Amino acid sequence: MKAPVLVAVDGPAEAYVALIEAATAAGVRIGWLVFDAVVDLPLPLASPALASVSRAVAVGAGRSIAVKPMRGQAVLRDLLREHFLGADVVLVAGSLEPGSLIRPGQFADALARKRARPCDKRPQGFCSVSTDSKCLR
Repeated sequence: MKAPVLVAVDGPAEAYVALIEAATAAGVRIGWLVFDAVVDLPLPLASPALASVSRAVAVGAGRSIAVKPMRGQAVLRDLLREHFLGADVVLVAGSLEPGSLIRPGQFADALARKRARPCDKRPQGFCSVSTDSKCLR
């Protein structure tokens, strides 16, 4: 799995509309992850009757929302594999290890390095382009 470039963001998604639109126009597959968010379930999935199901999905108007219980803390590598497979870049709001994220100003250079030299042959590791281009575990 080629992991996406992780870009640290501060503030709401509306502050990054220009970056998101420019990336999309350039053919870059981009995602948004809010790490350590307070998650309120949407009405169709908030029923107590669904509390014990392994997964609940609501679909409509070109979007889907999937909800599943988590055991323990979120694992970044697992989130990337499950929700961002094929993404080139993920904008990350919330608290993560500082070394696993780049700043928005480093976005273009990091994406170019990632496309030129993918991180491979690192079992149990994921590639996150940081200022020193380390592959993190």
